[in-house]
Amino acid sequence: MQTQYVRVVSVAAVLAVLAFQTSAVRAIQQPDHQVRGYVGTLSHPRVSNSPDGHVIVSLDVNGDIRGQLTLNLSNGGGGGLDGTWALMASYLQDLNPDGSVNPTPSHLEPNEDHAEHREYIQFVNDGSLQGTITGVTIHTDDGGAAIGVDSAQVIVTAGSVKYAGAKGSGGFTVAGADPVVCAYSFVF
Repeated sequence: MQTQYVRVVSVAAVLAVLAFQTSAVRAIQQPDHQVRGYVGTLSHPRVSNSPDGHVIVSLDVNGDIRGQLTLNLSNGGGGGLDGTWALMASYLQDLNPDGSVNPTPSHLEPNEDHAEHREYIQFVNDGSLQGTITGVTIHTDDGGAAIGVDSAQVIVTAGSVKYAGAKGSGGFTVAGADPVVCAYSFVF
């Protein structure tokens, strides 16, 4: 049986979550650490279901943090799903010919001369984040198979490179009526 949910996602809701998470994280952070919120979207879910109920979900991450998020979910003791997650903050960045970041890269039209075109790119590795999932609701098809994530609450337990020493919390929820786009927020 598929459960129907009505969701209203607004900037105020995301800001309220960030405010709550910021106050909770300040209590566990070191005094010299600057707590910061990160927001954006998760999209293009790729889901693997196993017969024993194990679910792997990978999503594209855009916004303040860019890269790939993977959720490793299994049946928890109380009948729900729990597990671990990892986010690799790596991506391709478009550049101008002088090496400066190009915020609006150009794309060739089909009839343009490709011989004269040059790509200016750099690979960015901002590091990784990982942690545990404390609550998750999955989106299912009519047959009950997982096809995406409706919402999740996560704990940030570790990070590397740009996010070294990260500890905090976060969450994501479906953004409006589109079940394949989630809004995310992290505070650490």
